Amino acid sequence: MHTMVRLAPLAALVLALASACEGPTTGSCTSSRECTDGLICRESRCVSATDAGPLPDGSVPPIDAPLIGLDAPSACGALCPPGSACVSGVCEADCRLPDATPCEVPRLCGPASGTCVMPGEECTPRGEFVACGDGEFPPTCGPGARCEVSRCVADTGCADVVCNAVGVCVGIGCAGSGSGGTVSGVALEPIADTTIDATVTTSASVAGTGLCGLTATFELRREISLITTAYNEDTIWEIDLGTGARTAYATGLGSISGIANDARGQLYVVSGSCQVGRVAGAPGARTFERVGDAPSGCSRMTIGPDGALYVAGALSVNRIDLFTSSTSTSTFTTLTSATTLCGSPFLTGLAFDAGGALYLAEHWPNVYRVGVDGSQSLFADAPLGALGCGDVPWNEGLTFGPDGRLYVGVFPSNNQAGLVWSVAPAGGTGSFELGIAELRAAVPATSYAGIRGVTFGLDGSLYFTNQNTSGSTLEALGQVLVREPSGAIRALASGLNFDWPRGYDGDLIVNTEIVSEATVPIDASGRATAMLRAPSAPGPFVVRVLVTDPTTGRIVSASRGARAR
Repeated sequence: MHTMVRLAPLAALVLALASACEGPTTGSCTSSRECTDGLICRESRCVSATDAGPLPDGSVPPIDAPLIGLDAPSACGALCPPGSACVSGVCEADCRLPDATPCEVPRLCGPASGTCVMPGEECTPRGEFVACGDGEFPPTCGPGARCEVSRCVADTGCADVVCNAVGVCVGIGCAGSGSGGTVSGVALEPIADTTIDATVTTSASVAGTGLCGLTATFELRREISLITTAYNEDTIWEIDLGTGARTAYATGLGSISGIANDARGQLYVVSGSCQVGRVAGAPGARTFERVGDAPSGCSRMTIGPDGALYVAGALSVNRIDLFTSSTSTSTFTTLTSATTLCGSPFLTGLAFDAGGALYLAEHWPNVYRVGVDGSQSLFADAPLGALGCGDVPWNEGLTFGPDGRLYVGVFPSNNQAGLVWSVAPAGGTGSFELGIAELRAAVPATSYAGIRGVTFGLDGSLYFTNQNTSGSTLEALGQVLVREPSGAIRALASGLNFDWPRGYDGDLIVNTEIVSEATVPIDASGRATAMLRAPSAPGPFVVRVLVTDPTTGRIVSASRGARAR
């Protein structure tokens, strides 16, 4: 599944290097958050709640009284204002909350007290934060990094610079920095459905070493649009999921075949000439910046679990490292066991599963699996009764669904025979999902079936593109459709001019926007917890947690979905 993200505003990014080291636990205090569990701040001292006297309403708080949520009635007499919480009957400002006013540079949000502190207090690392450049998403250079024009570069004594999920760039391998742990994985706890505008508390467990001083970024997102490409129009389109309105996301980049996006939301494309690059610049002036090459006969591409870019062509897959100082391209794998039944074998689709195995769609009828150890095996074959070699079918779009099944969109030369099929996690012969009969019954304007890209939305909706022409007619009849969880099929947009017969355009990426976010410290045990705000309108949402490995720069992430009601 592709999910595109947009970077957050940089106003609150000074949070990003707050440490998880120990803070004040006893003695004097200015806030109950400076006291250990079971104690509250009274008359500048941390004391037992039962010894602190009655609250303003006359009640006595229990020793372990939890914080009262932002949306819950409280002893404060009224709801606390944004950026504050009711603590022992008093509304207290807390910069850790999602609606809090960001700390002014150079102060950071203290992870223990929830107050703005100077770097070095509460074990926050020392260093300056400098906004860098005036691009659409300018980074903020942090300790160990300096700004040169519009990018962060390593200061003397640092090996490299990496950026976390919200655009804060820091030096790694810095002499005397005392930081630089490793991150091997992250897991996000299940998230329950909630009400609109409610506070969502979410926790993650991070695996690795030297985690103290590292941070985790939590994002609560809702889907707003789809990104797709139309080869014959030299255009990347954005389609509003609410209105179906279509606007040009980028033009003038030449013929685009495949698209993919990384964990930061950066969009990458493979051109018709098999060059791979990132889409850079502000809306209306986006350009192509080359980062590497696809194999000859380039087709699909995707981002791997290691954050690298994988691009298919012929029977090979190239890997493009996006995290070294200068990107490098290497051959990741070459399929040696292709046994096509319909002419010359070549690759037409790529997808990774949750365990890191790569799946390669051969033009027909097979899908192969490349394990993390590099071993190759036949994973699945298409339902042969649906199509024959005379239909010249290609297994095109490839994505994993929320049910764990692999879904495949088929684009044939027979313009009546396109379909979507799926296969169980264990593999085997696939099952028919939908074809021309289902499309025509639901959307009468559908004349032909040639499925190109497939992906899933946050609520399990299957989005897919359909050629909908009688051949290489250069007609703008292409469709973007959705099969909702109920099974209903409807058109989201039409009038796209897809390529024929090559068919590598029409990939789909779900574009989301941030509703709420927080960057919080990871404690020494690998635990991180954040409070986020649910969307203001009913619908599905997803919570992502992203952690940057300071050794490699790779972003390790996990996500969970839920629904606001």
